Amino acid sequence: MYGAVPKITKVATDIPSLQVARSPAKQIYDEIIIPDLLEAEKSTLPWKDATGKVSMGAVKSILADVYLTYAGAAINGGAAAYTESAKRSLEVVTKGGYTLFPNYTDMIIPANKNSGEFIFQVQFAAAIPSTNPLTSLMIPNFSKTSKYADEYGSVWPTAQFLASFPAGDKRRQERQFFYTSDNNINDNTTVTFTHPYVYKFYDANAVKNTSRSDLNYTIYRLADVMLMYAEASNRAEGGPNSTAKGYVDQIRGRANLGILGALSVDAFEQEVWSQRYWELCFENKMWFDMIRTRKVRNDITGNFDNFVGHTTVFNATFAEKIYCSRYQNKI
Repeated sequence: MYGAVPKITKVATDIPSLQVARSPAKQIYDEIIIPDLLEAEKSTLPWKDATGKVSMGAVKSILADVYLTYAGAAINGGAAAYTESAKRSLEVVTKGGYTLFPNYTDMIIPANKNSGEFIFQVQFAAAIPSTNPLTSLMIPNFSKTSKYADEYGSVWPTAQFLASFPAGDKRRQERQFFYTSDNNINDNTTVTFTHPYVYKFYDANAVKNTSRSDLNYTIYRLADVMLMYAEASNRAEGGPNSTAKGYVDQIRGRANLGILGALSVDAFEQEVWSQRYWELCFENKMWFDMIRTRKVRNDITGNFDNFVGHTTVFNATFAEKIYCSRYQNKI
């Protein structure tokens, strides 16, 4: 996120030791992040943990993500890092224990926390004061459709983003990833919103009864890791193998999209990026994908523009300084 940062490996004991210059991002990865995760990989952590503690599956997922980022534009680590990423992500998928939920709405059932598709989540519970804030954050502003006094309504998809989904994509359908209406909490009449809102964090019991969400917040889920493997193996091997293609087809299949035909390295990569763009929307993945790829999906053209120079639907143009990883390296 910040590129070059001070390399701090021990507690400061005097003022001079607080005056630490920045080290290049590659050095931080090489000397702290990757060795730390490789050490964790040697541990006796269980493959899964239904209580939400760190598991070996989580460690492998993080390593896959780190190596994929390292391989890409953030560090330009190249083929060897793509290979390491593919190795870890493939382990997560093939060793078992994690399965794609049949339905997208399975992800907003609190009873499914830390199970099924979920590999690593931030833990929330309705019984304690700090509950998941995203449920209320996504409720349409002053809609009177919930028990929450603070219906923030501050996050919603643009019309251009919604239109970018392929025709027939289930993720775009009502009450899958988004919704356009709900019932008034007082008289049960239908409230139609001025535009679609995000349904991914809709905890029905919290919205209609308790105003205390019991949903967790997901850091890694299986669909994410499957797409990591598809991207990393494609670059490591110079083309998509049948396993990578099969994983993307599973993601597409759940969305009611057809299987892929033969694709080139670049075309397959862009298909993977597109599936990440739609599948993982509003899960705080896109900024890191942009750091890794230096690309932005253009909702109007469907192309992947260079990050620097991309003009948004709000008529703002991305400059180099917005790309924090590079910008911070230059300070």
